[in-house]
Amino acid sequence: MRRYPFIYIVIAALPLVLASCGGGEDDLDQAIPVATPPPRVAPPAEAEKPMEPLVPVEGVLRNPFQTYIVAPVALGDDDDYRKGPLECCPLERFNLLAVVAGVDDPRALVLAPDGKRYIVKTGDRFGDKRGVISRIEGRELFVKEKVRDDMGQVVDTVEKSIGLPMEREGGG
Repeated sequence: MRRYPFIYIVIAALPLVLASCGGGEDDLDQAIPVATPPPRVAPPAEAEKPMEPLVPVEGVLRNPFQTYIVAPVALGDDDDYRKGPLECCPLERFNLLAVVAGVDDPRALVLAPDGKRYIVKTGDRFGDKRGVISRIEGRELFVKEKVRDDMGQVVDTVEKSIGLPMEREGGG
């Protein structure tokens, strides 16, 4: 008997619950206000510019997989001259590691002060005084450097050499 009063209470409360849901159709016709996002601010004019195309270096587009020796950095006031990584330091700071001589185009392996190794050939720029490798013979690498006066005029040309380290005596 106790279950019957509970059922009567649920049946009596059911219309009140349904009426509170607003089952009328007039609520569906009303527009629900939605918050609009703030207007977008246009980016500055600089951001609207398209990316500039690649600039050719000495008439050739730079290959991203090539060494940066091919596309060196400019040297300041002289725009037609380009400075490479082997022109950072005086000749005395470089070490000659190996020479391939006796062929038509001799090559040499040089250790730079930054710890990197470079293969050089005749005609490559070398040293901080705009030197050029003039020849590679036997156990030496010869570099011609221009000596300049205070006004920047070339006074003389000097040929310096870097040699292979002497082998240790006594077999090892």
